[in-house]
Amino acid sequence: MLKIFALSVLLDMKDPLIFEIQQRQDLRLEMINSLQILLPNLSLLFATLLFIRCYSLYEYQSVAFHQMAEIIIEKFSNDKPNQEAAFIALKQLRNPEFSNCFLEFIKQKSDLSEIFQLNSSILYECLNKRNSFNSSNTLLLSLIYTTELAFDMQILQMKRNDDEQSRISNWKDLDELWNDLSTNEKIMSVKIAKWITNYLNSPNKNNLSKIIENVLCCLFIEPNALSEIEKWLIYQTDKSLQYMAYYAALQLIIHGSNSSDLFDIIKKNFDCIQKCNFRSLLKRLIESEFVNLSILRQILTLLHENVGYFRQISVYIHRTEVLQLILDLEFERNTSTTPFIIIVKECSYDLRVFLLEYLKKYLENPNTFKEEYIAILCKWMIENSIWNGKKDDFSDELYEYILSLLHNHDFLQIQKAIASGFSFVFTNYEMYEEHLFLRGYGVAHLEQVIFFFDEYSSDILNICLLAFGNYLYLTQKSNRNLKISDELNQALENIFNSSLPEVIIIRAAFCLIIAQRSLPTFQVRRNLFEEKWTLTPEKEYQFLLEKTLFHWEECFGDDYKIEKEIVKHIEKNSSKLLDIFARNFHDYLCDKSNFNYLSPPTVNYVKIAYKAIENNFLLFQKSIQKCIFIRDVPQAEVYQYLYHKTDQSDIEALINVYIMSGVLTNELIDLWKWVVNVYNDEIPVAFTFIKQIDGENVIEKLFEFLYSMVNQRKFSTFENLLCLLHLLAQDSIVSSSELYHQVSIILNDLSDEFNSINWIDQKSTFGTLLEFTSIETINLSDKQVQLFTENDIYDEFMKTIENLEKRPTFFLARNSSSSDMK
Repeated sequence: MLKIFALSVLLDMKDPLIFEIQQRQDLRLEMINSLQILLPNLSLLFATLLFIRCYSLYEYQSVAFHQMAEIIIEKFSNDKPNQEAAFIALKQLRNPEFSNCFLEFIKQKSDLSEIFQLNSSILYECLNKRNSFNSSNTLLLSLIYTTELAFDMQILQMKRNDDEQSRISNWKDLDELWNDLSTNEKIMSVKIAKWITNYLNSPNKNNLSKIIENVLCCLFIEPNALSEIEKWLIYQTDKSLQYMAYYAALQLIIHGSNSSDLFDIIKKNFDCIQKCNFRSLLKRLIESEFVNLSILRQILTLLHENVGYFRQISVYIHRTEVLQLILDLEFERNTSTTPFIIIVKECSYDLRVFLLEYLKKYLENPNTFKEEYIAILCKWMIENSIWNGKKDDFSDELYEYILSLLHNHDFLQIQKAIASGFSFVFTNYEMYEEHLFLRGYGVAHLEQVIFFFDEYSSDILNICLLAFGNYLYLTQKSNRNLKISDELNQALENIFNSSLPEVIIIRAAFCLIIAQRSLPTFQVRRNLFEEKWTLTPEKEYQFLLEKTLFHWEECFGDDYKIEKEIVKHIEKNSSKLLDIFARNFHDYLCDKSNFNYLSPPTVNYVKIAYKAIENNFLLFQKSIQKCIFIRDVPQAEVYQYLYHKTDQSDIEALINVYIMSGVLTNELIDLWKWVVNVYNDEIPVAFTFIKQIDGENVIEKLFEFLYSMVNQRKFSTFENLLCLLHLLAQDSIVSSSELYHQVSIILNDLSDEFNSINWIDQKSTFGTLLEFTSIETINLSDKQVQLFTENDIYDEFMKTIENLEKRPTFFLARNSSSSDMK
């Protein structure tokens, strides 16, 4: 009981900053599961107390509360002495599930008011025998009176008309309702839903952007508000209100609607949904206990067709039916290189038990056996262990069964998948010190491969050496005094001195260096590698590339430490290495096998190219531009790379490599727009490197991009584009007069929006806009002041034009020919 009370207190906190949303969800499930187990064994009064205490979670687990309500009804019928107290307490919930048993109870009472007025015989005797009250008795009497007033207020609350409840007189009242909700998890109440419905029907919608922003934060909704938001579906074709329709459609699906029309709304407008903040709502839909499985299948398929968006959603699954559906979709998949199953970040312990039986049954049936399918599941489950590797919920039997398949030589693809899964685990930044894998669980399987290396394929040994080396690094990072055995050290030396492929020997050497706790300095590598090879610049370049896979930077606190080391080595030997690196980068982007989920870890040439151009622009720009200019590497290949990256640093690196090429093309604008729409608005972009344009109608496309960022309220990209246009105007690539004209159109179109808090808070954006219109002295500190008028802009602009008339380059054509630039 104390555990349930403690959890309920934590979950009732308005904004508990110590918990992420996923952690809060885990706590909810833990509390409700504990309550369900405990409730049948409690008395009516204790059961009622805990039920009411946890009732605020009804919206999240209504099925569980329905089951618990049935238990309390049974106890209520069998416990006559305590019915009055339970009736008073439960009545305040206004839960229709108690209606029948309450009706029977009320029929047995001649005067129901006696119950609510607390006319207890004990209280009567206490008051009747006293002629005076001392200070302590006065306090007692005050408390009793206050308690009775509280019950009176509750009765009044029960009798309030629903329509009266939903009336909100003004914006101040609405703000108070929003503010009463947690900033992390808002709940759409009936009050707010009805107010918004009335607002959407009104002609004045000055604060629409604020309404939409707050609505999208409401991941949860009161069940009796569903009928209200269903009215918003009519706005699906309204450009200003379409997001309200999408929100309503998703919430109705979350709560079990099986209407095919709802999915049609989502499918038809999925491009718009991707551009707005609907990921959290889609996550909740997949995790919902009520969602119709047929509609869920369609939505998962739709998400999977948009791979970049799909890979950014991760869910916690606790329904066997949903997991089985995802497994079926994965089994049926035969086109994309992205598995359906990777959307599942975690699943409950009972589902991991289900997975064990599922794997065993599947492997025992040769008629349906599909090795790639099992390989994907094995790798996914090992990667999954990063988030469920705590001892109290770790499924030893499941993981021991999976790891045993590493030694089954009949399934080479499964072996490689398990080894790659290990490698992923030991290079993941989210690994924590208490994780069982980090404390040695399963590492014996890697050591077995090293001991008996001649019994395993080169591919398996290669990946296992990489995983083992990174495991040694992580143990050093966590300050564990791990010492490998003399036998294992000898096995690594045997591999190093063998005639196996060169990459295997290099990785064995790195494992020896790490095992000996040597600092990974250049000299240490030279001493060891000089025993085996003549260290040419090309050979040292190869060693450095392999070093990136051992995540040295994680131990030394510099995310790009190794990449910078490689760049310096290329700079020093540019005549021999520059073209080699450029070809490596080109081949890396075009090699589709790198993007297969089952592919082993490979060198990330994109990050190296990013640091190369950033550190030595003059040396690297032409070489990389010549080999990977966006028209030479097919755009589909670039998107393919982005599709399979969820790490923002990878996305940032690739988009900036192309932007740093210095030439703005239609393809580059498409790429930039795609990154912003599918990922986020905050990725830093080095737009100041752009000095030329190449292609037809590039500037028109740039302005279209600018308008789309305005409509989507993506302020960072909007400001970047304004600044880029300003720089192009200064270089006479864009006509300043047209820039003024286009900015004026934006200001006119958004005159209402500029009065909303979303835009006014973007002071830097306003500063940029004002700079273009030559009005730079307006005080932006007072949000209520009218900032400028159209006449102000025009007058100031005409003064500027008069001063610039003597400059003939001011009106140069916008599109320079590609021949002029070469």
